[in-house]
Amino acid sequence: MLACASHAFTYRSLPRYPSVVRDLALAVSEKTAAGRIIQIIRDLHIDIVEDVILFDLYRGKHLAEGEKGLGFRIVYRSVERTLEDAEVNRLHEQVIAAVSAQAGVRPR
Repeated sequence: MLACASHAFTYRSLPRYPSVVRDLALAVSEKTAAGRIIQIIRDLHIDIVEDVILFDLYRGKHLAEGEKGLGFRIVYRSVERTLEDAEVNRLHEQVIAAVSAQAGVRPR
């Protein structure tokens, strides 16, 4: 097994500037895959979106028949400066609008 293992290591220096985290809770059709939502967010090509993580799947009360709840954590970070809340809030609203329009979901 060691002979087949890759010995190429990549290193990244620690981030200089802090991240800003926003969570996004959505009510989506049972047929909508979480990967589709993540792809919509990535396709926006917002350069300060560092990561999009699915952290919750909910089925139960307060959702319509045929819906599920998905929770995503979006990590924003600039490599050049500290981000301001107003800037992140504006971009996060763009993410919500794009996901709502393209996937037919609604915020929870």
